[in-house]
Order: sequence, then structure tokens, then C-alpha cells
Amino acid sequence: MPGLAEKLGTLYDYLLPYRRRLIQAVVLAVVVTLIGLLPPLVIKVIVDHLLVGGITWLFWPMVIALAAVPIINQLVGKAFRLLTQNTAAKLTFDVRFGLYRHVTALPLGYFDKHSTGMVLERLMGDVNKFQQLVTGQVLTLATDVVMATFSIYVMLAINWHLALVLLAVVPLYVLNHRFFVRRIRASNEQFRAKMDDVSGHLEERLTGTALVKSYGMERTETRNFTVETHAALQHSSRARGLMVAFSNTAELVHWAGYRGIFLLGCYLVIDGGMSYGDVLAFTSYAMFLLGPAVRFSQLVNQIEQTMVSVRRVKELLGEQPEPDRGWVVNHPDASFRGRVQLDKVSFAYEPDNPVLKEVSLDVPAGKTVALVGRTGCGKTTLTSLLYRFYRPTHGRILLDGHDIAELDLGTLRKQLAVVPQDAVLFEGTAAENIAYGRSNATREQIVAAAKLAEIHDVLENLPNGYDTPLGQAGAKLSGGQKQRLVIARAVLVDPVVLILDEATSSLDTESERLIQRALRKVMRNRTCFVIAHRLSTIQHADLIVVMDEGHILETGTHAELLARPDSHYGNMYRRQFARIGRDKEQAAAVA
Repeated sequence: MPGLAEKLGTLYDYLLPYRRRLIQAVVLAVVVTLIGLLPPLVIKVIVDHLLVGGITWLFWPMVIALAAVPIINQLVGKAFRLLTQNTAAKLTFDVRFGLYRHVTALPLGYFDKHSTGMVLERLMGDVNKFQQLVTGQVLTLATDVVMATFSIYVMLAINWHLALVLLAVVPLYVLNHRFFVRRIRASNEQFRAKMDDVSGHLEERLTGTALVKSYGMERTETRNFTVETHAALQHSSRARGLMVAFSNTAELVHWAGYRGIFLLGCYLVIDGGMSYGDVLAFTSYAMFLLGPAVRFSQLVNQIEQTMVSVRRVKELLGEQPEPDRGWVVNHPDASFRGRVQLDKVSFAYEPDNPVLKEVSLDVPAGKTVALVGRTGCGKTTLTSLLYRFYRPTHGRILLDGHDIAELDLGTLRKQLAVVPQDAVLFEGTAAENIAYGRSNATREQIVAAAKLAEIHDVLENLPNGYDTPLGQAGAKLSGGQKQRLVIARAVLVDPVVLILDEATSSLDTESERLIQRALRKVMRNRTCFVIAHRLSTIQHADLIVVMDEGHILETGTHAELLARPDSHYGNMYRRQFARIGRDKEQAAAVA
């Protein structure tokens, strides 16, 4: 099946384990079809030999034959339906699971360029279309081919002249197919692409429901959604219009051919060229031939829609995952202390627009380095490179002397943990969220991490303690509590390198105080990268790195940098504290 393998690409591999089941399904479908094709021959015998010929002993055998056909058909059909439904369910699971596993292995850069809604559309809707193709449309096509072939054979045996007249109608179906199919495919592709956009925007708006409501934008968003779905509807309407025209033309050819054959058969009966039974059987088999031709036109519509989905799933499976194997693999003897070195590292999200430019830095194990600078200067990008979410365009990053590009990805990321500015929690219990990065952690280890992060007392007072569901995105916790729970999650994996990305920037003073106290305990004996705009939070860092436009401008301790004349850090520090002083004076004046 090289042609099918080429069209399905990677998806063909998912069919191989089900090859035997699919062959069995095709065989059962053929048997069901052939049994269903027998009644016209039985009726021909009844009319020509029993009614006209007077051979009365044929009565009971014909009655038994007519009664047995539907019973056998139902029994075989039941086995066929059970087999196809079970195969379809298992195949859908395998493809969706494989696609999800592939999606989770894609580099972060892929998600920078594609919406979550688009990925969801492929995981859910497009996978279902693929299952329909394999266990529905292909089997229907196979049975229709058998039906048409058997019908042609019988009609040629009954009256080959009339059969050739009927076969002359078939090219009209081919012309109809060639005219419409490309137009239908193009419209379906435009519709699916538009639905990707709709799904992406819908996912964003539903995620940001609180923001939409807080600004009173419900009507605006509803209007925008209406405009987007209307644009998709236009593409869908064009596709449906083409499909209706395609099917109507096929049905017109079908009924014209059938009625013409019936009238010609009646004429041949009058002329003595055919018997009554011949005409009844021939017109029945003409329906069996023209019926698949009509279904073929409808099936082509469905297959064209499905092949669009297959192409989209195949494209997603064709995306290259993160390379995850290196020279240093994940094994019990692998140990790291946390020394991080950047050797002339450059990086650009887009060509000719570098975010980091030949950055070199040496951070000893167990030391805290603070990254400061204007928004967009490359601080977060630098820590993303540590995780190998992206690869440097030039230079290299070393962890304890190992180039991280040569490390097993699982080994590398087990050495790191991040506390982001926006706490990310999943639906589940408090314990499950803390243990997210270490699913085999004991309850004692989870509690110890929570105590270190100053969140234990809060969790103990929840209705079910650590087993309390937190709701979507941790809705039952305050912002500061969420952040401390994320700190507990980071502590539990026991990283050698801890990244704090604006971990306290959006919190109130009391929450910040609690988190700073938790962080001081967590940061002991770990290499820490702290990204901060509040310079008051990094005064005790072992090294402060001032960045601007992808370059390192200066490095040193808080005291060293303040002591330097014309220090960038010193200027930033004085401006920030001058602004804080003015804010306090204004607040006092208002009070």
C-alpha cells in the first residue's frame, strides 16, 4: 500500500498494528455486501421459473432463501459492526495519544508561532476525521466496489448489450467528480484554517474571562466572535454549496440512467429479448451499480474533508521534536553541583534581530546571580536557554563543564526549577500540584517542601488539607499563596539551579515579605538566577549582572556597583529609590 502510506505519512504507522483487524473488517463487509446482493437473483427465479414456468417445487426453497438472507446478513453485520466500532475506538485513542505525546515533545518555539486553539483542533476534531476515514469511509468504498463489480458481472450475464448502455453512464460521474473535487478541497482547507483562528481566539478569551468582564468587554468580544465565525461560515457555505451541486448532479445522472434502463428493459420484454425476471433483476442490479456511484460522489465530499484533517495532523506529526539525547544520559551516577558558564552566547528569535549578543558569564556553584535591566534586554531569554527551550545561534552554555547541548534533556531539566512571575497551577489537589515535578514524592517530602515555602499552615487549614482540590488555576488560593505553593513545587525537585523570574513583582508587601523569607531558605546552597526589577530584592546577591539590548554592561556586587562612578546600576538604583521616596511623600500628603 505505498500510495496510502505516502498520503498518510506518519499516520500510516498507527494503522499497522490494526492491519489484521482492518482486513477482517473488509472481509466481513464484503460478505455482508454479497449476501445483500442475492435477493434479486432469488426474485428472478421466482418470477421466471415459479410464476411463469410453473415449477411449483421451487416455492419452499425460495421462501427459505428469502427468509435466510436477512437473518444471515444481520448476524454477519453485527460481527462487522462490533469489530469496526472497537477498532475505531482503539485507533482513535492511539492516534490522539501519540499526537499528544508528540506535541509535548515539540520545542517551545513551536508554541510561540501557533495558537493553543489550533493544536486543540488537531488533537480533537482532526483525529476524529482520520478515524472516520479509516473505519468508515474506506470500508464503505470497499463494499461499494464489491457491489458494483458483482452487479456489472450479473448484468453482463443477463444482457450484455443493455449492460454496456448502462456503463456508458458511468463516465458522467467521472466528469462530475473532476469538475467539483478540487473546488471542494480548496473550500474545506480555507474553512479549517479559519476554524483554527476561531479556536485560538476563543481559547484566549475564555482563559481571560475575568479580564473581559472587568473591562466590560462582553459585547465587544461577542461581536468579534460573531465576525470571526461568520467568516468561517462563508467558507463553509461555499464548500456545502459545492457539495450539494456535486451530489445533485450525481443523483440526476443516477435517476436518468435508471429510468432509461428500465424503459429499455420493458421494450426488450415486449420484443422478446428479455424475460420479466431478467428486467426485475437487471434494474435491481442497475440500482446496486448506480447507488454506489451516487454514494461515491457523497463519499468523495467526506473524504476530501477528511484528507484536509489528515494533512493537518500529518503536518503536526512532521514537526521536529526537541532533540533529547546527548552524551551524558540520565542515570543514578550523574551528579551536578551547579556551576553555570555562558561562552559568547548569542540568540535571536527571528533572523537579523538578535536578543542576546555574545554574552559570557561564569557563575560558581551555590552562588546567586541577579539579572537586571530594561524590559526586553534578554534576561528571561537567557534563562530559557538554560532550560534548552531554545538553542543558542552562537556560543555554548555549560553546566559543571558539560555543554548542555550534549546533555540528555531529562537529565538537564531535572537539575533546574523555576518560580515564574505568574504562578501556574493545574486542576487537582494541593499535594498533586506540589508534587507535579516529582510524582513519586512521599507525603512527608511534600509537607517538608511546603513548610520550607511557608505555605504549610495555609494548606493544613483547607477543608481537606493537602487533598483539597484547588480549582482551575488554583482559584481557591490568593496570589501570594499560589506563589508560595509554586516555590514548594520547585523545592521538592531539589534542583541545583533555581530560577526566580520576577517571583514577587506582582504581590502586596505582606505576601512579598513571606515569599522573600521562604526564598532565603530555599536559595541556600543552590545556584540561583534572580530576574528582578525591584532592586531592593537583590542587594544581597553574590553577583549582579546589568544587561541592555542583549549585552552585559557591567557586573559586580551591590556595593561594588554603587561605588563605581557613572555605574548603570547605580543610576538605576538611585532613580528607583527616588521614585519610591516621591510615592511615599505623595501618599503621606494624601493621608
